[in-house]
Amino acid sequence: GTDAYRQEIMAEFLENAGAVFRNIAACLHAPEGTDPGDVLHHHIVGAVDWGKEHDFTVVCIFDATTRQELELFRTNKVDYHFQYQQIAALCETWGVDELWVEHNSIGSPGFEALDRAGLPVVAFETTGTSKPPLIESLALAFEREEAQWLNIPVATGELEAYERKVSAATGRSSYGAPSGLHDDTVIARALAWWGAVNRPQAALRRVAVTG
Repeated sequence: GTDAYRQEIMAEFLENAGAVFRNIAACLHAPEGTDPGDVLHHHIVGAVDWGKEHDFTVVCIFDATTRQELELFRTNKVDYHFQYQQIAALCETWGVDELWVEHNSIGSPGFEALDRAGLPVVAFETTGTSKPPLIESLALAFEREEAQWLNIPVATGELEAYERKVSAATGRSSYGAPSGLHDDTVIARALAWWGAVNRPQAALRRVAVTG
């Protein structure tokens, strides 16, 4: 099961609290300026991390066929209706097959709006239980150079700063940006990778996934 896998594969990996992502530089070679026409028949996954007041809403567009990031879009325009239009336009430009969207408190109105607009949404419930496998999957992809991402300094900075904290009381791991920093691009990329890797179960599922 997942736990055995996490213990074996991630054991050494999870020992040190602190930095989560390693081998970052080796994975920043996704070509810039890919033409949407060149990926027409590829399987394209999108992922949305909703920004709260001071955060950015980030959309990651990822080519699951070549395992390369195509675009990383960030906006902190607070008008959500404008954001929905921008997300819809990105999906149309790239021919997104599945759009993974956070479906928590802040995410649910956005999820519903994108669903009503006819976008191919798949819900991801971010919880204390679902988040560690999400982040560890992306960390492992960096470790093994399984995907290539765009070389965007602000996003690289978020990867480098992202950290794991271990609760002294429970021994459980939690993940996040250090106080005062953002992790929007990390979450959007982690969701896009999750969607690319978990495609078989997700491809036909357009209803909310509860966990």
